[in-house]
Amino acid sequence: MRNQRTQPSQIRTIQLLILGAMMTLLFACSSEESDNNYGAIKFYNASSNSPEIFFTIDEDLEDEDEDAFEATYSSIGYGETSPTRELEDKRYFLEFSWQSEDSSSRDDLTILHESQVTIEKDQLALFVLDGDINSANVLQYNLAIIDDDNDDDEELFNLSILNLHDQFGSLQLHASLANETFNEAMPVSQFEFQQLSDNQKLAQEEYIFYLTLPQSNDVLFQSDSINFPYANQYLLMVKPSNGYGESDFSIDILSWSSFLPLQHYGETGQFRVYNGIETHELLEDYTGQISASFTTIGDDIDIESLQIGNYSEIYSAQRGDYSIDLVATDSEHPLLSNHLVTLSENAFKTVFFYLSEENVDHDGDGDVDEDGDGYVDETEIKIQSMVVENNLNESLYQHHLQILNLVNNDDYPSIRLYFVRSDELIETASYWRTAWFATPTEITLTNNTYEVYAVAQDDSSDIILASELLVLDQDSPNQFILLERDDSTSSGYRMTFTAQNQ
Repeated sequence: MRNQRTQPSQIRTIQLLILGAMMTLLFACSSEESDNNYGAIKFYNASSNSPEIFFTIDEDLEDEDEDAFEATYSSIGYGETSPTRELEDKRYFLEFSWQSEDSSSRDDLTILHESQVTIEKDQLALFVLDGDINSANVLQYNLAIIDDDNDDDEELFNLSILNLHDQFGSLQLHASLANETFNEAMPVSQFEFQQLSDNQKLAQEEYIFYLTLPQSNDVLFQSDSINFPYANQYLLMVKPSNGYGESDFSIDILSWSSFLPLQHYGETGQFRVYNGIETHELLEDYTGQISASFTTIGDDIDIESLQIGNYSEIYSAQRGDYSIDLVATDSEHPLLSNHLVTLSENAFKTVFFYLSEENVDHDGDGDVDEDGDGYVDETEIKIQSMVVENNLNESLYQHHLQILNLVNNDDYPSIRLYFVRSDELIETASYWRTAWFATPTEITLTNNTYEVYAVAQDDSSDIILASELLVLDQDSPNQFILLERDDSTSSGYRMTFTAQNQ
């Protein structure tokens, strides 16, 4: 049966500084007892170069009866999970697929793997997509659903661990309280590659987790502190890091309905800046070069003489909150000060500097043409910053593009980008996005050749501001698409593509 689609629950923290509070919200799941004839199923995507996966559970492939159970959980990316689904204890068909064409209808998806599963009473069937997507394995694990009244009385929670890092055959997990160090940590479990550990019961506390090799005190990974305030059941998934930091590991903690990604505590992050500030008659001291200072407690990073239209080199920096000061290089005239950028562990961010022009309304009456001559009486300019997190996932078949519109033009409040394939025209293109000024917009595209058009509307006319050819294949990185003014082009505008991972 093919008729019902359900979106997965995807809850993420905004900053590791508030992990404890978020964990309290994430894992406050229901303790209602399930029917005796029910088990459950869950899917986790551990294939780092996979597309977003559709996970389908179907009671009967041939039966179109709406009474038969069928559900599809869509867009499960790397390191993400479906919610846990309670099911009656019977046999089901499973499909693991991805959207290779325009339609997301189940009949049009590309199937990667099919299997069957018998759901057992009071058992969780966990399915994991692991390895390179061209030869990925679908692993199945069965574990008891723990609903122990003593856990509430004794304030315990349950934890199982799965090692999905193929470079480490055996690992040891340790845990300390949040106000302790590794010196006070207790060993929790030793676990092997692709083998689910036995369940461990821990007191409901706030913990720091550590990974080492067996019989070793060299810490390979350390988490931030995480609060476990409920008698729930968790899965701790150990996988390779896909960031720029030094640690080989990242961890995802799965609950009944949510997941929480963790990076190595204290890991450095990386950033770069882009000078998108136009020269302007109201900014006489700026000639096209900027110098920036990033300052936090105990760390200062200076960037010198960055030319307009260029990215800086990539800088590594400790996690923290940075204050940005920007000056015109030649005159040292201040352009902005005390703008905030927060850099978390293992993250890579790009800071875009740009100019905005605003009409001045001195008396606040909404009239910017007080003398009625048909022209704005006065304008002022501001230099702004926009911080965007780079997407470092490396899917072979799908690519995430972030569109950034830096065209500040009252005539064109928005610009529409069309991604036109060989059998399409602009008016028939299936893929397009509207880009508003200084507001990042995302689109996911599959491998293909696209003619990309940036189109603005002027009254009843559609104006092509820029066009470029974009070829996406298995080696293509995720990219930024940047729209800017450029007096050297015939249209006065340009569109550029830049890899997000370099």
